[in-house]
Amino acid sequence: MTVPDDRRRYYADPFVFSNEGQKWLFVEEFNYQTGKGIISCMPVTTGHKQTTPQPILVRPYHLSYPFVFRHDEAIYMLPETGSNHTVELYRARSFPFDWVLHRVLMQDVDVYDATLLRHQERWWIFAAIAHKDGSSHDELGIFYSEHLEGPWRAHDLNPVKSDCRSSRPAGQFVIYGDRLLRPAQDCENGYGSGLVWLEIEELTTGQFKEREIARWPGSAALADGIHTSNFDQELGAIDRRRAIWKFPLFGLHAR
Repeated sequence: MTVPDDRRRYYADPFVFSNEGQKWLFVEEFNYQTGKGIISCMPVTTGHKQTTPQPILVRPYHLSYPFVFRHDEAIYMLPETGSNHTVELYRARSFPFDWVLHRVLMQDVDVYDATLLRHQERWWIFAAIAHKDGSSHDELGIFYSEHLEGPWRAHDLNPVKSDCRSSRPAGQFVIYGDRLLRPAQDCENGYGSGLVWLEIEELTTGQFKEREIARWPGSAALADGIHTSNFDQELGAIDRRRAIWKFPLFGLHAR
């Protein structure tokens, strides 16, 4: 299934979440006119019935990367709020259309695509970190806490990685047996040009080690770039970047 846009907006950062037998697709909806992202969602349906993502969370600042998860019988969302210099946790008051701010986990930080992990009796956040006037693609930071609401502490080695080819997160972790796999963005040829898969070999509050196991260029998805990949058991979602010609070229339109 492909989610089409109307060329006045694009959809990115797809996250799949199941609740009471229904699968939902959460996305960033970026409007070209406002130049700002909001969070939208839609039910995943079968057959020929086509639905359109509906807005569910709008803030005065840009939102993206709607990381949705369940904890203690509640459903939460950790969207990217890097333009507000915060990491904000939202709770579903009435899933999936009504969300309230539950807790600001971090303030006065420049972190992007915060990706949550429960591992070794701790909560971990992996995120791209940016320095003043610097890129948000190059460095990976890790934060940890004993409790979801915090307090959150920075990893001893932050930034744990400085490499535009595999630092910025690109979706939720995948636990495969006793292996912990992390998708990351390959931004060497531009933001969101491809994905790389890494296996975490060591993760403590003082040490971090991972190794590359696979790489997905945009061409693997018949696109110019792949930005985010997420799975929910049997269903997966990726976003693809493709160029669209504004004017006809020799009588043809490219999309």
